[in-house]
Amino acid sequence: MKNSAKQYAVALYQAINDTPAKDWSELLKNFTELLAHKHLLSQAPKIVAAFKKYFQQRENIAEITLTTAKPLGSAELKKITTDLIATTKQQVELINLTDEQIIGGVKLQYQDLVIDGTLAGRLADLKTKLIKY
Repeated sequence: MKNSAKQYAVALYQAINDTPAKDWSELLKNFTELLAHKHLLSQAPKIVAAFKKYFQQRENIAEITLTTAKPLGSAELKKITTDLIATTKQQVELINLTDEQIIGGVKLQYQDLVIDGTLAGRLADLKTKLIKY
């Protein structure tokens, strides 16, 4: 039976949890050798993505992408992260992107949920509404 990327990711997560941090380097070396032996190194990106997703679920971490028109300062990012932790009741891994095309405002994305509070988004909504009438 062929193991899936998720199965390898879960096995790696469990192995890491059962291994002292000082031995993680050897563990990862052995895991990589296992993948090479099974001719699965090409699947490593899928396994890493599955591991990250599984890790975040198990550790109660929400990966949230924040897009703004201009870079935010560390104080602003800290405040937003604190607010998101309070809202989601999870640890937050905030990925901050900049995109000048959004003009202003912010866009938040968490899994499949997108909250678009950008000026570009509002203008697009207004255009759609005007076209309907």
